[in-house]
Amino acid sequence: MSESVCETDTISLSEMASEILLNILKYLSVPDLLNMKLTCRRFCCVINSFWDQIVFKHPLSLLVTNQSSRQMQKRCQNILVSFTKHRISNNWQRGTYKETSQFFKQKCIPCFHLEKDRFWLGRGTYIKSYARYRGNVDFHYPNNVIDRLISKHLCKFVVNDDLILSGNGPNLRLHSLQSKKCIFNFNLNDMEINCLDLASNCFAVGSRDCKLQFYDLVQKKYPIWKFTNCYEDRIWSVALNHRKLAIGTAANKSSTSLIVLDIER
Repeated sequence: MSESVCETDTISLSEMASEILLNILKYLSVPDLLNMKLTCRRFCCVINSFWDQIVFKHPLSLLVTNQSSRQMQKRCQNILVSFTKHRISNNWQRGTYKETSQFFKQKCIPCFHLEKDRFWLGRGTYIKSYARYRGNVDFHYPNNVIDRLISKHLCKFVVNDDLILSGNGPNLRLHSLQSKKCIFNFNLNDMEINCLDLASNCFAVGSRDCKLQFYDLVQKKYPIWKFTNCYEDRIWSVALNHRKLAIGTAANKSSTSLIVLDIER
C-alpha cells in the first residue's frame, strides 16, 4: 500500500505547470538555462516562450531589428518567441561592423552583388570582385576583373557560380569565370534591358518596353529562346530559379505588380 502511494505522489519536474516552472527557473543563471533547454522539449519550449520573464523579470516588448516596416515588426512580435527576440535584439545592438566609403573619379551608377567572401562591383564597362573580410572590403586588389564588357556603361549584371550575365541597352553578354572568356554576346534587337537574372540552366531578361524574354542555357554555353511575354507596364525586376520566375512591374496601367510563372509548365 505504501509503495502505491509513493508512486502516485511522485511527479516529474517536466510535468509541472508552467507557472511553477517559471518560479524555479528564475533561480538559475543564463548558462544553466541554456543547458536546461537541451534536456527535453518541454523545458526548451517554456524557456524560449518566457525568456524575458525568467531573465529580466518582466515581459520584453521591444524588438531591435533592421526592419523599417511596421507591418513586418508587428508580425515578428507575434511570431517570434521571447528567447529569439532577445537573441536578435542582442545581435543588432552589439553587432560588429565598420562603415567604409569608396570614391571614384568617373561618375556612373554602380551595380552590386554580395557574396559571403566576395563583393562584386560593376561600373562603366567593367566588373570587378574584391575579397570581403569581416570588417572591410579590400578595394586595392581585385580578384577578378572583366573589362570592356560593352561599349556603353553597364546597366545590370548577375553572378551565378562561375557565370556572369551582364547587359545594357539591347546588348547581352555571358562570361565564364573559369575560362575567363566570353561565352556569347548577342543583340536583342530593339529590346532595352532593364533587369535580368540567371539560374544554372536558364536566364530571363526584362525590358523597359514591357517585354520579358526567357532562354534555356544548354551546357552553360548555348542560349535557346523559349518564350516572350508582353505586359502593360515596364518590367523593373525579375527573380529566377529552376522552377519559378517572379516578375515585378511598374503597375501604372495594370493593377498587378507581381507575377509568378511556373517555368516547368
